[in-house]
Amino acid sequence: MNSMQVIIDPFSGPCPGVQRALRMVERELDDYGHAVALGQVIHNAVEINRLQAKGLVTVDQADAPSPIGDTVREQRVFVRSHGISDVYRRSLQKNHVTLVDGTCPTVAAIQKKIRRYDAEGFQILIVGKKGHPEVVGLAGCGGREAMVLQDEADVEQLDANGSYYLAAQTTISPEVFSRIIELVKERVKDVVIDDTTCRHVTRRHEKIRNFARQVDVLLLVGGKNSSNTAVLYRVAHAVNPQTIWIESVSELSPEMFSAASIIGITGSASTPMGQLEDVKKVVETNMTIEQEK
Repeated sequence: MNSMQVIIDPFSGPCPGVQRALRMVERELDDYGHAVALGQVIHNAVEINRLQAKGLVTVDQADAPSPIGDTVREQRVFVRSHGISDVYRRSLQKNHVTLVDGTCPTVAAIQKKIRRYDAEGFQILIVGKKGHPEVVGLAGCGGREAMVLQDEADVEQLDANGSYYLAAQTTISPEVFSRIIELVKERVKDVVIDDTTCRHVTRRHEKIRNFARQVDVLLLVGGKNSSNTAVLYRVAHAVNPQTIWIESVSELSPEMFSAASIIGITGSASTPMGQLEDVKKVVETNMTIEQEK
């Protein structure tokens, strides 16, 4: 019989911005019995299902704002922590939508900087993942559309004589941000570089590395559509190849733990602690029983 120890990463849990957004949505559901959100409030299918059962309705955040504005005309609509562009916001307000703004304060501060530098004539650059909702929102917060730098090919499109303000998607990895910065510096001279990566997120990288080294198998719980979870998976897997990314307990199997004595459970910025507790319970009961047979 194998004796397994199952431990939860003490530094797990949603980031402050996501915690704030979830509290606001829960309050909307408690006060009104339903809530309409622009896009997924959290990149976590299990949590979305729980909120939907309480009355949450998610409206796809389309590229063109008008259809969305027509769909939610004269309703209360929740803006998730990623934020939205200024054009999108104006379109919704024109349709008499009451916005319940759950934009992460860190993201809102970056949006404010982008508006200021855009007004001063700088071309805005955002280091991030193209199409990510936060990046889409940031890119639309100036008078001119920002340029998104995802790889070297994007940097090569910059005018060497231009004036730029460079910010980052809050959840982009420090390694990617540093690499893009070096490429930008080699190409242009007039650039204001602002490291707007979220300190909570970047500190999590070193903490998850340390935790991954302490366990035989690491279960990383997070949405398969979560950029933050994807980054944390790469960080943890680099130091512990027995890192397994799951979205729900249904993906667990005894074979995952056949040679493990210490099982670690951690989560991304989009994973509530309750989900980690649920995974721990299943591993300690079902998986242990299977091993003892």
